[in-house]
Amino acid sequence: MAVIKVSQKSLCSLSKISPKEAEPILTELGIPLVKSSGDELHLEITPNRPDWLSVEGIARSCASYKFSKSKKYHAKKSKISIKIDGSVKNVRPIFAGAYITNARLNG
Repeated sequence: MAVIKVSQKSLCSLSKISPKEAEPILTELGIPLVKSSGDELHLEITPNRPDWLSVEGIARSCASYKFSKSKKYHAKKSKISIKIDGSVKNVRPIFAGAYITNARLNG
């Protein structure tokens, strides 16, 4: 399993949970706290949850757990097209992609 380091301040800010709630919620989600050092949390992430390899992904799960609702994302039609070579159909029967604009990243 991977161990990642995240800022507790960032986690709490993004998920709207308090520092006191962080460890119990992480434990309930199955994200063990390996070590805590100041603002830094060392978390053990299972291989089947790549969405938890960032503080944003963990915060999204914490918020969904606490508030019992997920953020809604909306997709629009696009003029962009992706062409996949037919020779990969047997090994990649499904392809998904996203084109994101005007994203604001903190950090």
